[in-house]
Amino acid sequence: MQQNKLTFESENLVVDYISFNIQGLGGRKQVERIAKYFFQILGFNSTFAKGSTGKEEDLFFDLRNQHQVSFRYYLYASEYTTYWSGTKVDFSGKNATQFYTLIKQQKFDWNIFDLSSTSLGRFDYYYFRSITDEHNDDKLKYFMQSSCDKILTNYKRRKATFGREETGYVTRIGSRTSSNYYRIYHTEQGLKFELELKNPLVKSFQSFLFNNQIEIFERKLALHFYKLSTNQTEINSPYTDWLVSWLREIIQKPDQNILETTYLENHRLLSFTERELIYNLFRVLAFLKSYEGKRKPTMINRDSYSTISFPLADLVNYLHMSKKNKRHIQKVSKMLQDFISLEPIIQTFSDTHFQALVFFTNVKVLPRGRISIVSMTLAEQLFSYNFPFYLTSYFNQWNNKYEFHVQFEILLIMSTLSLQKQLQVQQFLEQFNISNKKQTDIKRLIIK
Repeated sequence: MQQNKLTFESENLVVDYISFNIQGLGGRKQVERIAKYFFQILGFNSTFAKGSTGKEEDLFFDLRNQHQVSFRYYLYASEYTTYWSGTKVDFSGKNATQFYTLIKQQKFDWNIFDLSSTSLGRFDYYYFRSITDEHNDDKLKYFMQSSCDKILTNYKRRKATFGREETGYVTRIGSRTSSNYYRIYHTEQGLKFELELKNPLVKSFQSFLFNNQIEIFERKLALHFYKLSTNQTEINSPYTDWLVSWLREIIQKPDQNILETTYLENHRLLSFTERELIYNLFRVLAFLKSYEGKRKPTMINRDSYSTISFPLADLVNYLHMSKKNKRHIQKVSKMLQDFISLEPIIQTFSDTHFQALVFFTNVKVLPRGRISIVSMTLAEQLFSYNFPFYLTSYFNQWNNKYEFHVQFEILLIMSTLSLQKQLQVQQFLEQFNISNKKQTDIKRLIIK
């Protein structure tokens, strides 16, 4: 495994299902234009059907073609929470594998779809772990059952089932409507660890696919697959040796694409207000990543954004402030409004990808009865961005500006990739024109 360059090929990940939702594309004649392209240029036969129960009819067919794409038109699809009119384009099994290969080879012209009304509906991929003749049925059953029990024990709201079917043992984690639906299948040859991505989650990756940024797309999905597999399976098992190998690799070579604190190349030049605004940005992002409320997806310039709403009091509590204190409520409300002016400060981040993501298209604090509701629209990828640190309660409050500067400096140091964390105390103190007694007080804060 090459941790520095994760690809589906290097990690033996196989694409097993791809679907697109094209809103407004309806009727057989409109679909035939796209189907003809797949038939004549890419060598795919095609079928068309109406609704979830409609009978499939051939659009284009040639016995010499080995792959197929399915078009299904919906006036209303029950799997969606709102009325949706359009066509689903589905590639399953080897058809999905072949189509994704053509995308990687840049042989597919994305302009055949109207990308302004097209979204990635589902993406399945799996890792296959072969089983030798020395396989022990009791050990396999124990592993499958233990993976199920791990979820039921650690997550109260998450579903997990285990059972035996015709093909062998099957463990299912999540439901068919889950954004992450994870399954472990037992076959005659081995175990298939498969992840099915849907809903706003899969849409957060689609811009990389649509823009042929395959290296970024595969790296993000590979990391997502590994991290989810680590949480979903019984790790102390011979059947997850491939997962343990990855964990050892990432411990030896930390992820090079996470956000380092070199993001602030000239942070010494920032004013106290600007530092505080950036510091608050990370505190709010930590809150949003942990918040379990629903997100409403939207597309802006072909990029995925989400609008999330929550009571202002929830954020106030998270920041260890009092929701009964009017001054605290006003302070947090102003902090959120200040995010609109982040753009010039964000230019100090050396991570240009992060610069592009941190853009708040909408921040509102609106009264609703006796409470205030926050509505924020931000890039979907921010919800899964890798930060190399955790903001504990220590970082949620400070009594004076010197205590804030100490916390800010510690955050910068702790989030570097180096195993050795060093704070140059004298260099840090030189930025302040203060007495020796005050310097001693600050040193105590650092030790604390």
